[in-house]
Parts: sequence; C-alpha cells; structure tokens
Amino acid sequence: MNIFSLAASRAAAKAVDKQLHKPQKGDGSTVHLPRLMLIIGIICTAVFLVPAVVAFIYKEIFGGIAFLAISLFCSSLIIAYINQRIYYDNEGFTAKSFFGIKHRYSYSDIEHSIGNIPHDLDLVIDDEDFDDIDYVLDLMTEDIRLMVRGKKILIDQIAVGGIEFLAFAQKQYKIFNGGRPIPEKKKTTKCDAIFNGNVKNATATIVIDIVVAAFFMAGLIFIPFTNVPTEMDELTLKTVTVQSYTADEDLLEMKIDGFETEPYFTSYKETFDDVDELFALLDSKEPFEIGYTTFVDDGVTSYTVEYVRDHNGKVLTTPQDYYEAYQETFVVIMLAVTGLNVAWIVYVILSIYVGRNPEKFSAKFVHKFFKEGTIRL
Repeated sequence: MNIFSLAASRAAAKAVDKQLHKPQKGDGSTVHLPRLMLIIGIICTAVFLVPAVVAFIYKEIFGGIAFLAISLFCSSLIIAYINQRIYYDNEGFTAKSFFGIKHRYSYSDIEHSIGNIPHDLDLVIDDEDFDDIDYVLDLMTEDIRLMVRGKKILIDQIAVGGIEFLAFAQKQYKIFNGGRPIPEKKKTTKCDAIFNGNVKNATATIVIDIVVAAFFMAGLIFIPFTNVPTEMDELTLKTVTVQSYTADEDLLEMKIDGFETEPYFTSYKETFDDVDELFALLDSKEPFEIGYTTFVDDGVTSYTVEYVRDHNGKVLTTPQDYYEAYQETFVVIMLAVTGLNVAWIVYVILSIYVGRNPEKFSAKFVHKFFKEGTIRL
C-alpha cells in the first residue's frame, strides 16, 4: 500500500510538473506564470481550507492550524500568478512585484544575470523556424534572476513568454553594450553545496522535498489526535423505539421516527459484547436509550450511535467500546503513514546522493530523481 501510494504521488507530481513545463510561447510583450498554477492554487487552497474550517468547528485546534497553514501556503500560488508579471517593449520593461508594485527599467539598467542565459539566445529565437526548434525551449533549464539597479527580478523557468523576454532583453542589452551579452554571475547557496553544485535550482528542490516531508509528517502528528474516544457529554441521548432495521457485515441501520436519516452502528459486531442481545433488543420493539453524534455533509444529516442502554438499564455498548474496536484500523493507518514518511526520507537521501554523484549512474536512473536538464555534468 505504501509503495503504491508513493508511486501514485510521484506519478501525479510528474504529470503536473510536465504540464507546467510544457512549452508555451508568450505574446511578445508579457511574462506570466502558467494558468495551471492558478488552477492548482485554487483547488489546493479549497481542499485544505475545508478540513481546517471543520476542524475548528469541532474544536480540533491543532488540526485546524495545520490544515490552515497548508491552505495559506497553497494560496501563495494564486497570489504569485496574479502579481508576478513583466511587461516589455523596445524601450524597457516593467516588473510587477509580489505585492503589485510596478517598477520601470531600461535594458541598460541590467547589471548581470544569476543563472545562465545562452549568449546566442536572441539569435536562435529570431530564427524563422523558432516554432519548430524544440531544443530552444530547453535552453532555459533553471530560474533566471536579472540584477537590475540592485534588485533581483525573477523569470521562472516555467513562465509563459520567459524565453522570449530573455532573448529580447539579451538583444537590447547587446545594443547598449557594444554587442556584449548579459554577464552571468554565479551564486552558490547552502542548497547548492548539498548537491556539490550539480543541480540547478537546488534551493527549489530542497524546499519541495521539505514541504512534501512536512505534509507526510503532519499526517503522522495529526492522526493520533483523532484517535480518542468520544466523551459522553458529546453525545445526544434519546429514548427511541425502532420500527425496523437492516444489517450487513459491518453496518446496522435503524428506522426511527424523528430522524432525517437512519441512525446506524458501525462495526457493531466488534463493539457489542453480545450481538444476539442487540438483535433481541431491536426485535422486542421496547423503547431504549441511544447516544449518538450528528454530522452534516452536503446538507445530509447522519447519526452515528455509540451508546446503548436497554429498558432494564443495562448498558450494551459505550464510546470506549468503539474506540477499542478502532485500534486495529488505527494501527494500520499509522503504519501506512509511517511507511510513506520513511519511503520519502529514503527517496530524498538517495536523490541527494545521486545529485552529488550523477556520474556514477546512468542518465535514465538520474532522471528518476531529477528532470532532464537540471543536472550539471
């Protein structure tokens, strides 16, 4: 299960990454992030915001904070899409910052680039066959930062129109500087050192590894907080008479007047010491007391019964019985989540080793950890 889950996660991530890196030409005047990033941001923000709200409603503060933090992180994709843009023309370019502040620059204001811009990028893109030259779109294999008047302007490698802008900026810079291309200034970080300088965008790689690890770890920490028995004061107690009931291997539903849907027992064979005693009570048509929790989902109300006391005052099941019956399932869930954590940690450690020593492995094996073009050999 763990291996399949990890494989599915990696496959989904690769599919999204491939789509984000799919070549997209710009309009010749604007640089912006792919619309898919906006869609992903909206979906992921909503996916984690809903359980955050539910957790806060049920006073699961820790879980609410955890989901809210992830939701806010996802919303940064929306903000980035809306605000990070570059508009350019023959005279210069306007960079829109993360907070929407615009700054106008001339191409002569460019000091250097952090990240490699091919010296002949402007010549290649001016080629009339540009649309058919796939390798041109592979020239930009890392994020580029232009240092302009002491400020860094990011051109993300997945940005729509990013290559066209860099090519045009290269061309205009040469005009102002006697044909010399934009100089490159190499900058190393601690993340670069982790991979011996072999991986482009090492910082982004490490950040992604940490975020995924934190996501798995959050599950490992949060799930135990759900593994507590329901308190009696959290139950609604009511004396009822059952008109009829249906039961299968795991679920028993009762038809009772006054309820929108049929109250039910889950795993009743494990939670009742004597199931025959339960059936006898239901068949007797005698009134008895139940304790239940109410949950509303998409306007549909459901009732989970966790407490039963018969007409003689004998307690047949309690929330503690449900808690004990759930332990086997809980252990399986914790083992699965722990397995995902361990598998991811092993994957990250192995990717670091491969990144530090790519020459020891085949290109096919290296590309299982790093996208083609991100390894410096």
